[in-house]
Amino acid sequence: YAFDIAENYQGLAELYSESESLLISAENDAESWESGAYTQTYTIHGLETLPQDEIPSQIIDQAEALGLGQYAVVRADVDWTYSDQKLAQGPQLGEGRYSRLFLCGETDGQWKIYEIYWEEMMGGSSTADTQISEADYLQMVLNNVEFTENGMKLTLPDGMPMEHPLAIHATKGSTHDDGSFYSQDLIDSQNVYPEGGLRPKVGWDIDIDSWKEGDDVTIYLRFYEQEEGETTGWAASWVYEDGQMVRQPWMRETVGLPEQHGQDLTVHFENPHSAPFLASMTLPQGWTAAPGGDYGLVLLTDESGQIAGRIQCDKVEYHPEAAGENFPVSVYSDLMLGSAVNWNNEYTPVKQGPENADGVPVTETAIVRILQTENGAAGPVTESPGILSYNLDILRYVSISFAENVPQETARAIAESLVLAAE
Repeated sequence: YAFDIAENYQGLAELYSESESLLISAENDAESWESGAYTQTYTIHGLETLPQDEIPSQIIDQAEALGLGQYAVVRADVDWTYSDQKLAQGPQLGEGRYSRLFLCGETDGQWKIYEIYWEEMMGGSSTADTQISEADYLQMVLNNVEFTENGMKLTLPDGMPMEHPLAIHATKGSTHDDGSFYSQDLIDSQNVYPEGGLRPKVGWDIDIDSWKEGDDVTIYLRFYEQEEGETTGWAASWVYEDGQMVRQPWMRETVGLPEQHGQDLTVHFENPHSAPFLASMTLPQGWTAAPGGDYGLVLLTDESGQIAGRIQCDKVEYHPEAAGENFPVSVYSDLMLGSAVNWNNEYTPVKQGPENADGVPVTETAIVRILQTENGAAGPVTESPGILSYNLDILRYVSISFAENVPQETARAIAESLVLAAE
């Protein structure tokens, strides 16, 4: 903490072991200082070395796995405040009082910090004023994204909430010199499981040839339940403009507001950076809709009160050179090119509007089969119906994913009634 306040980030890095995530943290602290978004004060209320019988078993296992002959765990009871600029940006954690555990070990006669934990995540009696919520943690992850001249780095921070696993997926969209659009996975869809309060040992250092003007990167994050239920999700996008990656606020700030009269549902999608639009449809008897809270998410429940579907929206990146059989892939690339969850199965249009000058239907609604692979490529595959619908006049699309028990005929009936329009 003294090195941080004194702006001695080289000294801070030298305190750390060769843990890549800690070294990246020191680099990020230095960059935050240069940008004016930094931690302004620390108040240390107490420091103590834990007796051996009070050290959480997970940390003991970690120390043994690292081969530390001598080690100690130090508890720091500390609070902090931020600079005005960091507060304006929305910090990873709010100002307040927290309890941190530092795993310190000795190798070659030198003591270094090998890992840092949140005590409340270890089951201890934390002095923290606030717990890390899933939403706060997702913001921490997105704040850890670092773009370099030839790639992207991301290390999951410590303090991951324990209740649900974290699903993560990142894609890059670009345009070839001949004008054709393509998308690729930067981070394959995968699930990260909590490790008893330990920082997940997960990080990515992705190399590309170079960024080009207009390249975009989107990262999708969601905590999810093994059983039916709804958890916190988040997404963020960046676009390469004028030599740098620029964060795009659209997805995060979109709100889906359902208005239902009988079985007729109209969802008002609103965003402060673009014109609102509507998605109208007819639901089965007894189904209802409610806001889901996450970047435009709307939840559908059936007559028994179970979650039957999820409605979301996104922007359309129009690529007329992709006209033809593969045009839907260019519109729904983030959904159709996924590995763990893939929507590019049995794409069947149920209605289309007139074609534009490029020979592309201005509107199109289709039903699909969504395939989801659990626990990696060798895991079991589940299937469920889905709907995809776009409107090129407003450059927006809507996706609807249904529960496994929803019949394909029900999905088709909703698709046939679905209309996207400007508000």
